[in-house]
Amino acid sequence: MVSYVALSLGANVAEIGLIASSFAILAIIGAIPLGRLIDRIGERPVMVVGGVICSVTCLALPFLGSIVLLAVAQAALGVGQMFAVVGSHTLLANRGPDSKRAGRIGLYTSAASFGHALGPGFAGAIIGGELTREASLVALLVAAGAAALAAVVGLAVRDMPRSAVAQRHAGATKGSVVDTIRAPGMIPALTAGIIALTAVDLLVAYLPVYGEERHIAPAMIGFGLAVLALAQMVSRLGLGLLLDRFSHAVVVIASVGVAGLVIPLLVIPLGEPALLAIMAIAGLGLGLAQPLTIVWVAIATPVANRGMAMGVRTSGNRLGQLIVPVGVGVTAGQLGVSAIFITVAATLAVAAGYVYRERRSLAPISSPTVPEAIATSVAQPDP
Repeated sequence: MVSYVALSLGANVAEIGLIASSFAILAIIGAIPLGRLIDRIGERPVMVVGGVICSVTCLALPFLGSIVLLAVAQAALGVGQMFAVVGSHTLLANRGPDSKRAGRIGLYTSAASFGHALGPGFAGAIIGGELTREASLVALLVAAGAAALAAVVGLAVRDMPRSAVAQRHAGATKGSVVDTIRAPGMIPALTAGIIALTAVDLLVAYLPVYGEERHIAPAMIGFGLAVLALAQMVSRLGLGLLLDRFSHAVVVIASVGVAGLVIPLLVIPLGEPALLAIMAIAGLGLGLAQPLTIVWVAIATPVANRGMAMGVRTSGNRLGQLIVPVGVGVTAGQLGVSAIFITVAATLAVAAGYVYRERRSLAPISSPTVPEAIATSVAQPDP
């Protein structure tokens, strides 16, 4: 919706890249301190504040009349989402038995993909064949309501016992950002996660531009993004089966590699059915990198510093979300939107090659207990 609002204000592809990047800029410096705060006070208040920030920002978006203000609002959305994500990821890592952690994360990321499908689907249905101010207002009101509902749900999260919070606070200074980054396999895992996340962001940001160039209705673009998200959900639900048969490194390499192979096909004018097929295959691949990264960070860090570690992960993701869209937007401004899809495919290929080279450092997560834990947790989810 932000992309369509920007287009209505006359933004070009380079400016849309800058707006997309503004989503990440504040989280780069804020995610790690926020993670340390969560280690001290718990996850619940941070998750609630994140929903409130996103809701208020969505309410303001329809009334912004300049590209600069739109970029500021996008940055505010990034802060709200940072609160929600770092809080919920830490919650998943710390609550419940460790044996079911991977399953919890798989179910959580599947739910997130379902939300990513509902959003573009609703927006496309509301807009229909032509974007109007009234349709934009309705769609963003729905988004604000969804974010407000997330804040209300966050209120239902139970606080940890005071003794557990005190224990986490006492140990939170024992680790450091450097120690977290140096954990075995952390850098290749984070790299793959960053590149996969930015690939999804670029598809979400630039598919509306692609649709404008190819004269594809916003409703079909929204449906395509919904297909992308639903495919991610399906692949995340199947994470346990994949890890039961293949190593962590193989799953990461295959996930980013498959997406890198199909995304360049968008350059070819194949028609709307082919667009949906490409989104489905890309989603199946891109859906796996994020839950695998969350699992790895949780396993590689002690409980006293998991909030900080999730902040490191989020900060790295946001750094990628800042740098890559700016570079891609500049490229697209010179060569057209098709260059974006080629660039995305190239970065995914680099990620696959890097993880393959460092695959031995990812071996510990491929122990037989992890797939068993995922299968058990998916079959019998925590209440």
